[in-house]
Amino acid sequence: MNLVDVRHLFDYTEWANGLALDAAAGLTEENLRRDFGISHGSILGTLVHMAGAEWIWLERWHGHSPPKKEAWSLWTNEACPDLKT
Repeated sequence: MNLVDVRHLFDYTEWANGLALDAAAGLTEENLRRDFGISHGSILGTLVHMAGAEWIWLERWHGHSPPKKEAWSLWTNEACPDLKT
């Protein structure tokens, strides 16, 4: 994989994240937080998971691999209470 490939992956991720955030922005607070029985519970939980996963990869890119305990405490619905945080 070269730098052009990495750039394409980054651009795609930004595009896909934008779609997800735009769709989530149209939800009521109740539907954003409702437990739909999906892997991360709610839509907000899924978005928090996505942000946390990207943060971990960025940290790894910079040569730091945070322990799971650190990552799990930073990326929770309580730590990220809304879409603007």
